Amino acid sequence: MGSFRVVKQRAHARWAIKEAAYKALTPSLPLLRSMQPDYRLTFHSFDLVHTRGAPRLDILRMKGGSSEGEQLEGISLMSSLSHDAGVVVGVVLAQQTAIQKG
Repeated sequence: MGSFRVVKQRAHARWAIKEAAYKALTPSLPLLRSMQPDYRLTFHSFDLVHTRGAPRLDILRMKGGSSEGEQLEGISLMSSLSHDAGVVVGVVLAQQTAIQKG
């Protein structure tokens, strides 16, 4: 029963952080579309990467309606997850960054 609770908590955490990212990026859709004209923001647009410390949330470049796995440049996401007493909170700040052309 304990492992099911952990899986459930992780699913809730993924949902909370992706929902926060979606809401943080909605005002930036014109910028995203200027970088990739056919861009559609969905919950599949994000990749939650667990490392030591805070989780990293990447915006994925979309290709043909599915994620390509390549991080979209131009916007960085700062994310935080917290959980206590059965409640999960996800906070995301979106920041425009310089695009390096090489």
